[in-house]
Amino acid sequence: MVKQVMEPKGDSRSDWEILQDLANRMGRNWDYESSAEIMDEVNSVTPIYGGMTHERIEAEGGLQWPCWDEDHPGTKRLYEEQFNTDNGKANLQAVGYSEPAETPTEEYPLSLTTGRVLYQYHTGTMTHRSDGMMQYTPSDFIEIHPETAAGFDIESGDLVQVESRRGEIVVPAQVTDRVGPDTVFVPIHFAESAVNRLTDEEHLDPAAATPEYKVSAVRISPVDGTAEPIEAADIEAAGG
Repeated sequence: MVKQVMEPKGDSRSDWEILQDLANRMGRNWDYESSAEIMDEVNSVTPIYGGMTHERIEAEGGLQWPCWDEDHPGTKRLYEEQFNTDNGKANLQAVGYSEPAETPTEEYPLSLTTGRVLYQYHTGTMTHRSDGMMQYTPSDFIEIHPETAAGFDIESGDLVQVESRRGEIVVPAQVTDRVGPDTVFVPIHFAESAVNRLTDEEHLDPAAATPEYKVSAVRISPVDGTAEPIEAADIEAAGG
């Protein structure tokens, strides 16, 4: 259940209506009348949602799964007594260490790691439309340790070329000790600079099949021009 907070604009519709039309164009015969009706079907085929109807959610102010039937109160905290395993215990499995596919070299002496900042979300399709959020992080940047920046005669706001074996981008510098001397950090949120031009898409994790976004060998160099410096206090890197 998601409460409507405003009237639909233009020809916009609820997601379930769009998905239903799409499914029917692909040969299905869906005729749901509401999201509550869809939830009823979810309850009938997914036991952990068995007692979670829109009526109960509305009346009780929310329910948390597992909620096996209409008499079940829901589960505020999972695994208080045991885990959902054959022996009731958490079964941990050690994973062996493996070196990154790419480590720094004399030609590419720095490790690039990518991630997120507090005031942006993914590729910015929503957050870039918010004037308030864009006041905090209006553009991409590269975090460089003061010692490393001094070695290249780089100051906050200077434009920096970041280059890997796969490509290059130009972004303003943000000199900060939040990264180590051998590491630089660039956020992922800005298509204009597209930091993933630099990351390795060939060496994939054997289980998750994801690229190694967090470790890429790069080199940096100053280029002509400056940008408005972004203060460290405004960025608040949030990991990722």
